[in-house]
Amino acid sequence: MADQDPIQSFQEFVQSLASARHDEFRARPGAKVESAEAFEEMRRYLLNRYQGVEAQHSFLESGGQIVDCIPIEQQPALKNSRQEILKPPPLPQTPPQSDTAAPQLHPDQKDRFGNQMWCQDGTIPIIRVTLDQISRFRNLQDFFQKAPGGGRFPGMETDSEGQITHKWAYVYEFLDTQGRTRGGASVLNVWKPPIAANQVFSLSQQWYAAPGETPVQTVECGWHVYPTRYSGDAQPRLFIYWTADRYAHTGCYNLDCTAFVQTNKAVVLGGALPPSEPGGTQSEFAMGFVLNKEKTGWWLYVKGAAVGYYPIELFKGGVLSTGADRITWGGETTGNGSWPPMGSGKLADAGNRQAAYQRNLEYYPSDGSSPQQAEVDSQSTSGCYTVTSASNADWGTYLYFGGPGGANC
Repeated sequence: MADQDPIQSFQEFVQSLASARHDEFRARPGAKVESAEAFEEMRRYLLNRYQGVEAQHSFLESGGQIVDCIPIEQQPALKNSRQEILKPPPLPQTPPQSDTAAPQLHPDQKDRFGNQMWCQDGTIPIIRVTLDQISRFRNLQDFFQKAPGGGRFPGMETDSEGQITHKWAYVYEFLDTQGRTRGGASVLNVWKPPIAANQVFSLSQQWYAAPGETPVQTVECGWHVYPTRYSGDAQPRLFIYWTADRYAHTGCYNLDCTAFVQTNKAVVLGGALPPSEPGGTQSEFAMGFVLNKEKTGWWLYVKGAAVGYYPIELFKGGVLSTGADRITWGGETTGNGSWPPMGSGKLADAGNRQAAYQRNLEYYPSDGSSPQQAEVDSQSTSGCYTVTSASNADWGTYLYFGGPGGANC
């Protein structure tokens, strides 16, 4: 018999926002909200986000976050908008078929309380954003940023005060202006690196960017372990991110702001993913971005299925309006005097079934020709992490990366 369902109904959740008070939330474990004014901005953000929204069904995803199935047209990027939903472009080629990560949702799956883990036609799954989650940040802007103090692109190590807060191990492919890419892909294996109290996140991802231009613009996708963002939960989770101005004033994760338009009802952005087993089964999946030929949207694909897109208007005529000239694949960590493990926590030379990897690295030429195997250069910004790259017939171009992190990076 299933346990009694503890999920607060969507209507009750929205009603609770009206009476929420700063004094209550600032005393909760993990709370960092800096003032009553900052809390009120968070509360108003959620009230606006959920005004007029009607959840058709709710359940717990595998990592324990509440998911609401809401009508496609009521998601943040489309609510109160008359924009027409785009049609997904075809993938330049079929991704590798050996994906082993279990599907996040399936009509035959039920959560531990007996709720079907599936959304109806015409709706999408969206993780419920709560005041408990947002009040773990100083203010609403911190919640939207990729990391506290702002995001960084590989090579942008220091913050505004000159402190080194981000570290990477990655490979990259530069394409000149004439060869600007319209997207790419890779297969990522998933791990669950532990994050200590004075650390922030660890991830494996792809960056599609034009770093030589001003400002840097990116669309990003991968998995991360980021406990603060998920109310203390430390599961590896699927994520996307974007910025149109070097992480200064634009950008957010997943569906947290009015940016990404989701069209797929079977993928949970921010949803948990099963980790790999050291020396055993590797949990992996294919993903990437494709700029459609009309250049109206950057489409996210996961396991060969279109998930949704970033409308090109977000980039206001900037470089990502026509393509990217650099793709980066690899890992990133951030911390405060101590950095978490990256990937499996093993250095790159630990190799298959031990170290983190991405394989079948490819990019899509802007002229519409066949996908090309990436020819990469590699770089690590810390001795705590290493990266190696090579190619073979089975994995195409690939990289191993990672390391233990620590306080002496």
